Amino acid sequence: MGTICPKVTANRQEQIMIKALEDEIQQMKLTGLRTDEERRKCWDVMRSLGMRLQHGYLRRREPRDLEQAIEVAREFLGYSPIGDSNDALWFHGLTLCLLQRLGESQDANALCEALRFAEKCVAFTSSTDPQHFDCLLLLARVRTIHRERTPGLENDLETLTLTIDAWEAVRNIIPDGHEQKYGVLRNLRKLYKTRFARNKNTKDIELVVELCRSLVDMTSPEDGTFSCGIHHLSKDLQLQFEHTKDLSTLNQAIHEMERAVKATPANHPHAIEHLVAEGQLLERRYHEKEQREDIDKAISIAERVLQATPEGDRNRGYRLHQLGERLGLRFQRTGETSDLHRAVEENIKSIAAIPENDTDRSGPLNCLAIWLGRRFELEGSMDDLTHAIENARLAVDITHPGHSRYGMNSNTLANLLGDQYSRTADPHVLDEAIQAAEASLRECPEDSPERPCRLNGLSDHLNARYLLRRSREDLDHAVEQSKNSALSTPGSHPHLFAHLNGYAQRLESRFAEGNHIDDLNEAIDVSLRALRAVPKDHFEAAELFGSLGRLLKTRYELLKKPGDYRDALSYFRQAWNYSNTSPSTRVKAASNAGDLLALRSEWREAALFLQGAVELLPRVSPRSLDHVDKQFGLGEFSGLASRAAASVLHAGQSAYEALRLLEIGRNMIAGYLLEMRTDAFGLEQVDRELAERFIRLRDELDTGLTSRSAESGDDLFSWEARNRRRQRADQEFQEVIQKIRKIPGVSGLGAPTADEMQAEAVPGPIVIVNASPYRCDAFIIEPQGIRLQRLENLKLEDITINAGRLRSTNLTSVLEWSWDTIAHPILSALGLNQPIFDEEWGRIWWILTGPLTHLPIHAAGRYDQGDKQTVLDRVISSYASSVKSILHHRRRSLQRTEEASGGNAVLLSMPDTPGQSELKFAAREITEVEQLCPSLKLKAVTPMPYKDDLLSHLKSCDTFHFAGHGMSDPSEPSKSKLYLQDWQRNPLTVGDLREVKLRETSPWLAYLSACSTGQVRAGKLVDESIHLVNACQIAGFRHVVGTLWEVSDEWCVEAAKLFYGYLGQHERTDTTIATALHTSVRGIRDKVMVKRAVASDESLGHVGGRSFQALLLDDRPRSGNDQQSSVNNGQDAITDNRAAIRRLPNVYNTAAHWVPYIHFGV
Repeated sequence: MGTICPKVTANRQEQIMIKALEDEIQQMKLTGLRTDEERRKCWDVMRSLGMRLQHGYLRRREPRDLEQAIEVAREFLGYSPIGDSNDALWFHGLTLCLLQRLGESQDANALCEALRFAEKCVAFTSSTDPQHFDCLLLLARVRTIHRERTPGLENDLETLTLTIDAWEAVRNIIPDGHEQKYGVLRNLRKLYKTRFARNKNTKDIELVVELCRSLVDMTSPEDGTFSCGIHHLSKDLQLQFEHTKDLSTLNQAIHEMERAVKATPANHPHAIEHLVAEGQLLERRYHEKEQREDIDKAISIAERVLQATPEGDRNRGYRLHQLGERLGLRFQRTGETSDLHRAVEENIKSIAAIPENDTDRSGPLNCLAIWLGRRFELEGSMDDLTHAIENARLAVDITHPGHSRYGMNSNTLANLLGDQYSRTADPHVLDEAIQAAEASLRECPEDSPERPCRLNGLSDHLNARYLLRRSREDLDHAVEQSKNSALSTPGSHPHLFAHLNGYAQRLESRFAEGNHIDDLNEAIDVSLRALRAVPKDHFEAAELFGSLGRLLKTRYELLKKPGDYRDALSYFRQAWNYSNTSPSTRVKAASNAGDLLALRSEWREAALFLQGAVELLPRVSPRSLDHVDKQFGLGEFSGLASRAAASVLHAGQSAYEALRLLEIGRNMIAGYLLEMRTDAFGLEQVDRELAERFIRLRDELDTGLTSRSAESGDDLFSWEARNRRRQRADQEFQEVIQKIRKIPGVSGLGAPTADEMQAEAVPGPIVIVNASPYRCDAFIIEPQGIRLQRLENLKLEDITINAGRLRSTNLTSVLEWSWDTIAHPILSALGLNQPIFDEEWGRIWWILTGPLTHLPIHAAGRYDQGDKQTVLDRVISSYASSVKSILHHRRRSLQRTEEASGGNAVLLSMPDTPGQSELKFAAREITEVEQLCPSLKLKAVTPMPYKDDLLSHLKSCDTFHFAGHGMSDPSEPSKSKLYLQDWQRNPLTVGDLREVKLRETSPWLAYLSACSTGQVRAGKLVDESIHLVNACQIAGFRHVVGTLWEVSDEWCVEAAKLFYGYLGQHERTDTTIATALHTSVRGIRDKVMVKRAVASDESLGHVGGRSFQALLLDDRPRSGNDQQSSVNNGQDAITDNRAAIRRLPNVYNTAAHWVPYIHFGV
């Protein structure tokens, strides 16, 4: 026989014992358990059976054994035994076995069974029982597992509380030094933190911090987890701060994170994480307190972190974003533009480093949009705003409603669209801004700290829509939202001042609407609160000072309270004295201060403010900006230079000082171009190195001034690099110019000196007529000095009225008024008291300011019968935009001396232009000019009627004559154009002509026989002379003939024929050009007079019944038949209602064909 295996024998014996115990239990049940002793005996047997089955399961891992053991335990519990420590030991082991079998499963029934057994395990012991601690610990663990694995219980607050109670029971009896204590406290911290996230109970977060401190105290500094524990404590303190807003808690959090950083070796893997967290905490405290040291240190940390993060690291993009965001925050406080530029650069790098499909990319996209938007507000570059909106849209698109960043991204987009509307006035953009703001608000809970900011933004957009549509509903809604924003902002919130200021602005709008003084009073009170809330060294403080000053100025003008005058002036002074704010904010404050002081004739101080404002204008509109952006910035300060000039005269300063301000503060865009195209005469002989720097920077700045963002293949990196390079070149160029101006004998840069001005008056006096609300004057520059002629009868409001009459049938009254108030006093002062009969004509250059630029001063006069009280009969008139332009064009063209002649005459007619009316006489005009070219020693050249071909021909021409349609754009003067064949897709605009550089060839003459080529219809930009005539001069033409308004197609032929006929008969000189136009204009005038006189004689039988004036100007409105006849003669209106047409429409006097022709030149 074989030997029986001992293991088999043991199993049989075990089975025999189990069967015996089962039989014994069965027998006891049959007998009945009537006494306590019988029941206890039965329970003892059950315990023995259960433990044998449990031990068998542990040996064999047979599920059947465990199931039997569980069944015995269930039966045992069915008797509701009192239980003892032995039972506790049994159920403790059984629960562990059950947990082992469960593993990672989520068997809800088994988990409930385990929980029931663990609860009984605790119930079967007392607090003095040695096993009580193990049973409590087991129950806590089972409750944790039961909660985590049972579907629906993880978020159940009651179950969470029971779990916490179980662990607290363990904590209450666990002795210090016990090996399990650290784990117990760690689990409790986690559970309390979870419950705090649910109920935001202050006690829970306090316990989280307390437990975390205990964990740190239990960890040795030599332990590798020590710094991580401090890190967790810091984070818990931050969580407590976010709940309580107790800054002392945030300070503790920062202190603990600093400990974590110090406790971690630099090469430890966690060192960077601790540094990152410290920087985040410092940034968080900066948001609360705006202390400079916090943001400085946060930036320093971000730079250290970035240095330690290699290229290609997945965290590098996010860390670049952090650095960019902090630099932007510091700019917002200090106004330091270098921080703003770096913020843009770092966020561009961040975006490039983060995968496109990563939703976290919306963070740096949004951040870049914000800082580009702020740079747009500061510097005015539309490129910045365009890129900002593009990135904001991307940030919105890669998130979705409900995403944590969607509301923030939508709010940024709304604000940027609001900025775009302020520039473009496109109502569709404003509607989209409001929609985005409303979407942002929907994502924001009522108790969110972000809600007041978003309410304030929505209020801004609603107010803009009110100003557009004048809907009282929009205004009321805007006021309500801004009020809610201000009232819901905590007193310690760093943006409180902005929300209060927004509310004050809405109240100001409501005051303007209803003129209720209560609204103005409340606006002032709220504005005062805003001023108290803003840190005095904040970048935006100056704007608040200026806003409050403006409100008080308004109330002073109404009520004349001395206190309002004093306070308003004080606030304007403080705003002006801020050096760390935007230049435009300072200029506005100084401008307002000047106006306020003028009300009381306090001219000395008014002059100081306005002089300073004018001298700051170059920073409002720097060379590095696109021309269109410059225009927008300067448009806000239209008339400032004229007011400054008037104030210094009232203050007793010299006429030259007033002229200097006019030269600085007017014609700035052209002035920049002239400086960038000048040769700085005499510099190379004095300082060759400085001359080379000047030429290098000049040429760099004189390239790429048009829409640099539109270049193909352009990306954010190259675009921003080019921007920064241009800005640095601009700064360096300004420094070079300042050095050059100090060198004796070198001229051509900056405002001309008095001596330079007088030298330019040798060919004839230069007369600058300045109009301002303070006074109106004529500055007469002659070789022997500068004189001032006060124009006592000239008022700014009368100028505006008469300029408006130019578009009526009352031209006679305008010319008479211009003679009486402007031209006659000036000509009398010059001794030009009689008409010229001997052809010994003198010359005069007119430089007009403000709305005076619309007036035909060269044609001013009283055209009474036989009376020659007219400018046209006493002197030859030319125009200029500034003294500086005269100086530049004369000196730059020295290489083309008066005796020079010959070359190409580029002649182009546009009788048939797509989308425009037919010009039947345009081709005839060009034919007449072409026939006269041989007498002028010119070779006629006809380019294709397309922009690119024409521009190419201009580079080698001597004379350019255009006969066709022209248009002065009333909203964007840089888009004023000459109509060519491709004007609809590729128009030839002022902007294009300014960019043509003919410095080397210096062509002689441009004759623009088209409508409104010398007119600026954009009222805020009249002092910038942004018209086609000036553009041709800037391009390099020495002389330009143009028109102030619409001209007659038929009479254009006569004007050109007379002009070129005169040139062909006389020596080619600068004076000849001006004389030729003067002769042509007088010739047409006299021809019209004769023609009208004959017509009148034929119809009335005599001429004496009508005055010379009536014959010449014929103020009568034409009949309907006459109007129709004009249309049939090929002079019908251009279909585009913005465009001027090459004829005199009904709104202009039909006989005054000679009036609008003007000459710009040397």
